Amino acid sequence: MNAKIKQVLCGTVAGAVNGLFGAGGGMVLIPMLIREGKERKQAHRLTVSVVFAMSAAGAFVYGASKTFRWPLLLGGAAGGAAAGLLMQKVDAKLLRSIFAGAAVVSGARLLF
Repeated sequence: MNAKIKQVLCGTVAGAVNGLFGAGGGMVLIPMLIREGKERKQAHRLTVSVVFAMSAAGAFVYGASKTFRWPLLLGGAAGGAAAGLLMQKVDAKLLRSIFAGAAVVSGARLLF
């Protein structure tokens, strides 16, 4: 399968997962990018940029809703910027451990 078609399909799956569950697009994209030969930190950076686009689309769709809370958007943007700066200083092995721990905690919360 053509690499660009595979990327579009993986992006579509990540967007659907993100839209349906409110998170999780990175769980699809990071392994795909690593399999394509990207370094772990580069895969995380690329995933954050794609998740930003998915989140912006979701904010646009839900922005007119009376339940939408702009302070959460601002706080999320601040937290994302801080984490992006911090990630540049974190060792790739530690980053992998943090990601694995977050995946386990997320999975456990879904089960229980």
